[in-house]
Amino acid sequence: MKSLNITIIKYGVLVFLGLAIYFLLMESIGLVHNLNLRLFNAVIMFSGIFFLLRNFKKQQYDRPFSYLNGLGAGLLVTIIGTAAFALFMAIYLSVNPDFMTAIRENEPQGIYLNIPAMVMLILIEGIASGILFSYMSMQYLKGNVALEASSTAK
Repeated sequence: MKSLNITIIKYGVLVFLGLAIYFLLMESIGLVHNLNLRLFNAVIMFSGIFFLLRNFKKQQYDRPFSYLNGLGAGLLVTIIGTAAFALFMAIYLSVNPDFMTAIRENEPQGIYLNIPAMVMLILIEGIASGILFSYMSMQYLKGNVALEASSTAK
């Protein structure tokens, strides 16, 4: 049996790398302030969680593929990817104060924003979306588990 913990860390790091590379790409081409493009962050997060859970379902790990184990694994990927990205953004905002100034000037509540507040916003938004994506993925995969069980019973 394989260790699920190593796989969870791997997918968490992949989510972080996806988010960080996408942010740096958008920053380099000047589209970082286009909030509509943040939707792709959700695609990155959902993909990491879904592919982990699909892998979890197919492989034999040290834990059975149950609903709560799947939700927990998705949440751990979320926490790893989001926390690493929040730390990355804290470092980036510290190194590039002009970016923080631009955020303050362009956001409606920008005068209240600082680096710790930005980190908290990233954590809250990332973890909330990760919980939702874990639930959605498990609902989909749970349906497939029932279909596979009924087809193998015949």
